[in-house]
Amino acid sequence: MKENNLEIKIINSREELDLLWNMRDEYMYRDILSNDKIGLEITEKDREWLLSPEYRDYMEKLFFRNINKAYPVLLKKEKKVVGFCIYCTYHSEDGKCFIVEYCILPKYRGNKLGTVFFNMIKETEVLKGAKYFELNVSNKRNMSFWMKQGFNFKGIDKYGSVILTTEKDSILLFNLDENNWLDIISLKLSEEQLRYVSSPLGVLARGYIYRKYNPIIFGIQKGKETIGVLMVRDIYERPECYELQQFLIDIKYQNKGYGYKALKLILDYLYIERKYDKVEVCVKKDNTNAIKLYKKIDFIDTEYVDPKVEDTYNLVFNFKDLDKIIQGNKDY
Repeated sequence: MKENNLEIKIINSREELDLLWNMRDEYMYRDILSNDKIGLEITEKDREWLLSPEYRDYMEKLFFRNINKAYPVLLKKEKKVVGFCIYCTYHSEDGKCFIVEYCILPKYRGNKLGTVFFNMIKETEVLKGAKYFELNVSNKRNMSFWMKQGFNFKGIDKYGSVILTTEKDSILLFNLDENNWLDIISLKLSEEQLRYVSSPLGVLARGYIYRKYNPIIFGIQKGKETIGVLMVRDIYERPECYELQQFLIDIKYQNKGYGYKALKLILDYLYIERKYDKVEVCVKKDNTNAIKLYKKIDFIDTEYVDPKVEDTYNLVFNFKDLDKIIQGNKDY
């Protein structure tokens, strides 16, 4: 595929493959392994696998399979190689195009080539049937670049890597601002819900009242619809932790599994931020639906009873437990 003086060339020779792997290894050392800042830290075992001949063999098998083939490509400007990409579109599944590797060489950065080449790949794959795009990132610079291309935070995968997606029908979080706060206060709750959580307007008020505790308010959306809101703040008293202050889903979207997905998403967000190792939530003892949800996602009862609110449970989610699960999922 070509556009003006730019070309995306599918690799078709051993010489080009060797060039790709040399550039990719340099990229891993320079941009990834030395800048691993978000998600679970890359271990020495991870490094060995990612730079091993076995990893190359594994990937090259994907290049030559018949179904859902992965494409290694060279990115060229005026016939000079300025970067590379490896991507795979799962046509036999849901049409996801997963970008395995994407790099513009350092001396060619800063002139929007990354954006232009991605758009060329995107246009080509959409014409071939791609429905959406996903990738993993391991540092905030890469995350910032891809979010400017229309990607959103989707959480972490089972290996602890951050997932970004363009899929619009996913459950996503968005920051509260002057353009969307009316959508949030328009959320509707049942009388039963209002026994346990603040009104949407009350959530926004709490964000102001707790402003000394670094409150973050996220709207929750599915597609183009705002379906809920949540608020997290810092607790500075020992043991320091995050507190999930408020969490609610509009009555119209109850009992669809959206609460579970949104809760996992905010836990993943806090996990990669990782100022603290724990997230606490205070739940009324008779709020059985909420207790069931929190325990389903592995919150546990601390058995602490606050004398000011004796009719509540204090539940906690421990990121160190999640670390162990993720490490157990890695098998090289």
